[in-house]
Amino acid sequence: METTQSHGFVYEVDTYKVKLSYSDLQRFPEYPESPILELSNGDLYIVPSPSPRHQSIALNLAYLIKSFLISNAIAKIFLPPIDVILDPHNVVVPDLVVLTSNQYQSITEKAITGVPMFIVEILSSNRHSDEVRKKSIYQSAGVKEYWIIDPESEIVEVNILSDGKYMSRKFSKENGAIRCETLSLDIELDGLFAE
Repeated sequence: METTQSHGFVYEVDTYKVKLSYSDLQRFPEYPESPILELSNGDLYIVPSPSPRHQSIALNLAYLIKSFLISNAIAKIFLPPIDVILDPHNVVVPDLVVLTSNQYQSITEKAITGVPMFIVEILSSNRHSDEVRKKSIYQSAGVKEYWIIDPESEIVEVNILSDGKYMSRKFSKENGAIRCETLSLDIELDGLFAE
């Protein structure tokens, strides 16, 4: 697709569709205090606020991982809102991000730049975004481990990158625990989905 630039924005010549970059986002009024914004291949998405159940699961997972990391300082964990700049046209705000110690140089004052080893998304009203759009972006970017947590069915889809493609497995409470390959940590599903 042929692009051109006008008034500081890049747009597609045939469709006049504007392709935004991270620097464009930073020029938005009140950014980053505005609603949560993401870019996928230059397209702007507004992320809905999470539900209480969504937040409960995110905090449970963060607690389980952070408890492990206190005595095993091999990684850092981040919760939203934090921009993860995979490249200038793909900027996401995951529900949980883990950087291993060899990735700490990716942490800047305002964002994480580069590709995290482990990302978690918790499904909400925009299921398609996490299950299709973001999964494709994370796979292309090289995110080694990507979990999609479904609060309704209490199922976790674990995606592990192998030869550039995600190999997926689904786990429920009946499985007992899930292995986080990035951290070599077993996460008890009863603890993850606890109210």
